Amino acid sequence: MPITISGKGDFKLLSKFNQEDFSSYELYLGVFNEKVITEEIASLPSYIKIESIHTPSCIEIEGMKTFFDISSLGKIGEESLAVLKKTIALGEKLNSKIIVIHGATYNPFNQTKEEALNLLASRVKPLLRESTEDLSLSFEVDVLWHNLYFSRRALLTGEQDFKLLNGLLEDKLNLTVDFEHLHLNFYFLKFLERVGGEKNFLKTYSEFNRNGFQRDIIKFIKNSHFQLSNEFNVYLSSFFNSFEKKINHIHINGSDCCNFVFNLTTDLPLVGEHLPLGLKEEGISDKLDYFYIAKLLLAISKKKNINVVLEVWRENPDKYIKSTIESKLFLMKYLNYGEGEIKMTDKLANKTIIVGNKEIKNWGKPFVIAEIGSNHNGDIELGKKMIDAAVECGADCVKFQAFDEHIFSQVCYEDDDRKKETIEAHPALRKHLTVTHKDSLKKEILQHVASKEMLFEFKKYCDQKGIIFFCTPLNKKVADFLVDELGMEFIKVASMDLNNPPFLEHLAKKGKPMVLSTGMGTLAEIVEAVDTITKTGNNQIVLLHCVSLYPPQDEMIHLNNLDMLKNTFDFPVGFSDHSFGTAVPLAAIAKGACMIEKHFTLDKTLPGWDHKISANPEEMKIIVDDGKKIWKALGSYQRIVTPEELDKKALFGRSIVVVRDMKEGEIITEEDIDYRRPGTGIEPKYGKFIIGRILKKDLKADDLIKTEYLR
Repeated sequence: MPITISGKGDFKLLSKFNQEDFSSYELYLGVFNEKVITEEIASLPSYIKIESIHTPSCIEIEGMKTFFDISSLGKIGEESLAVLKKTIALGEKLNSKIIVIHGATYNPFNQTKEEALNLLASRVKPLLRESTEDLSLSFEVDVLWHNLYFSRRALLTGEQDFKLLNGLLEDKLNLTVDFEHLHLNFYFLKFLERVGGEKNFLKTYSEFNRNGFQRDIIKFIKNSHFQLSNEFNVYLSSFFNSFEKKINHIHINGSDCCNFVFNLTTDLPLVGEHLPLGLKEEGISDKLDYFYIAKLLLAISKKKNINVVLEVWRENPDKYIKSTIESKLFLMKYLNYGEGEIKMTDKLANKTIIVGNKEIKNWGKPFVIAEIGSNHNGDIELGKKMIDAAVECGADCVKFQAFDEHIFSQVCYEDDDRKKETIEAHPALRKHLTVTHKDSLKKEILQHVASKEMLFEFKKYCDQKGIIFFCTPLNKKVADFLVDELGMEFIKVASMDLNNPPFLEHLAKKGKPMVLSTGMGTLAEIVEAVDTITKTGNNQIVLLHCVSLYPPQDEMIHLNNLDMLKNTFDFPVGFSDHSFGTAVPLAAIAKGACMIEKHFTLDKTLPGWDHKISANPEEMKIIVDDGKKIWKALGSYQRIVTPEELDKKALFGRSIVVVRDMKEGEIITEEDIDYRRPGTGIEPKYGKFIIGRILKKDLKADDLIKTEYLR
């Protein structure tokens, strides 16, 4: 069964998403205002499909705003029920599948929890009877801690609450699981146990000692985090096992339990809550175990369709959109890692690898790497200028190479008998071991080495400029530095290491996505390299077809190998290009290459190894811009006629017309009709059904025949 990942937002935020971002969305309603909602729906882009609707957070009674609360006594509960009915009607109008009910509470001073549950059930049961199979009501897990000081206590926070409600609803409960709410509840319940229960909590942490509560619970969580995080997974497993048949909807966002700010007003954004998935910033980081979460989601998706809604929060709308999309890619990585290929939606049906905040898949938007390599010539400032130029060109990534003099053995450096014997045994080496440096090959190598300090500066500068830093390590020591110290997000394997299993295994165990160039490699060697990587448990691989000639002749490039690799391996396939110009990489994109790696320089006349065969900024911009156009133009394999093209059909299509003035009662003959524009009448294919029919009214020459004119 598929997992669908959806975005979320109010009308204004939803309108900012692009068509390719998500296939469906959850609509968040602040207050239910029918006039405003009607206007906002009309302004939404046509591609925004609202799969689910979150009940309003507030209602209005006599001009005053108050919380939506379907289980409340009196006017608040009655008005909340009325708003819920309106929300259901809205869902039916929008062809939504789920209405998420959130915010049920009870007042312990005049109502028991059981009484509140009974009242809630009595109000919802009639709605369940009236609802269709196409639209379900789903109750969301609420959070416990934020209202213990007040009369509004969360009603639905744990297993027991939902079991009682399910019984009252005659086993018709549907459940929206919110991972962060469960996270908060678990840690707070553990803290309540620590202080001796709710009564002791309220006695110790009165409303005058809330800062003490904040201090003590964070201290408790930090001191016990490792043990508690393992217990939380057990808690999650129990919850999912108990309600496996009831869960039809998921809310998820990042959560930092060690840095919660227990804001009693629950105003967003809260520090530590509603984080982008996998967020890592100074002083705060998402601490949810996504390997375990992916395991739970994959298990339940085998038995039913499941919709996962991302609930990240950022005050700035543009950051909100960016964070939501990045969260989708982050979650997809874990879902793919957990069980190979997973069909999330038709759009995401093939294997997807996440690199930085980009998704890479066959026939996907091309990921363009501007390979600076060693073209910086050992000059940090030149390297930074190249990074600037790559950003200007719109490249997704810049790539460097990291090596030292030990890339060659001394046999290649010293002009002694060993070198002569090696060249005599392998004559092809003679032209490769010539050097341009006036002194030696070793000095030439050292001239192009990127030191740790240089790589650190390049990584830092890339981060500042908002472009992904990427580097090819050519030994284990460099690989450890790039991944473990610099935090490089993915690893490039040079063609020369395709047949180096010990090094491949070392890299694969880093657990990062790997981009594997296949130059000089036979199919058997590629299979062996992929097998070495996947045996470590790392199946995050992008294969690059590559010809290790600088440049290759056109007939040596064999772009059809892209198809061969895609048919042979269950991984995205791209192209590492060493040709002159832009034609070949653009042709690779037209054949579905997901990644293009192209050497990059500011000036092809600069001294150094690769400047001559590199793309300059003008060429790189062509590859980026025209590559996107080609990708968009490829479109779908399925035959699609766009609405815009259908509009033209009215003008360019043909209809059946009479070619002479005709009177009522005349019989239409073949000579009486022709097929002319516009295409708004009866189509020509029905001409044989028109012949022999009797007119019911007079027609003039060139009048379109309509069915109501015929007997």
